[in-house]
Amino acid sequence: MSEKVRLFDFSNEDIKITVDASFENGNLLVDGYDIGKTVEKIWGDSL
Repeated sequence: MSEKVRLFDFSNEDIKITVDASFENGNLLVDGYDIGKTVEKIWGDSL
């Protein structure tokens, strides 16, 4: 399993945002997610 590095982490009462980076089979993976009221307001769902 590859070690993940947290590149960005932000949270308040309306939104939580994280962005992680890792390597898998020599490839750089950047993975992130946003959840919360702000995401639901913009996209209609927080998932």
